[in-house]
Amino acid sequence: MNIKIVKNFLTLFGIGYIKIASGTFASLFTCFFYYFLILLNINLAVPALILLFIIPTSIITINSNQRLFSEIDAREIVIDEFIGQSISIISAYYFFLIFHDFNMNHDKWFLTKFMFIAFISFRVFDILKPFPINLIDKIKNGYGVVMDDILAGIYSTIFLYIVYKITD
Repeated sequence: MNIKIVKNFLTLFGIGYIKIASGTFASLFTCFFYYFLILLNINLAVPALILLFIIPTSIITINSNQRLFSEIDAREIVIDEFIGQSISIISAYYFFLIFHDFNMNHDKWFLTKFMFIAFISFRVFDILKPFPINLIDKIKNGYGVVMDDILAGIYSTIFLYIVYKITD
């Protein structure tokens, strides 16, 4: 595969090259991306299906292109933050849509709060790496790089459900 395409994919079109907090900027980008998809009333099933393609592609691409970066889990690689943040947003979005018949794009303030909490909670879980994320993070291959963020996205989703139930 073309090296430029691989680097653009793994660094989320260069976001990974931001010197400070590249993972945070990738998560923030992801939140804005979904915020506008929701405002435009785009069915999130489409990005969810694309995400199902991106996950194994990321694992394979990280494993087969280790030489392009200083380490397997280089800070420039931020596609995993996109994946984890996407999981928390998409799964929580469908929870609200299916179980509460709630359309977020009708309440911009709720959508903004939702994205803010999704962003903060994902970043906290991704940085602190509570059990078993800390164990997965020790796996030094594409699977470990991606799976710890998937788990952080799942934890973030659970946190969003709890916050919703407490404040409902």
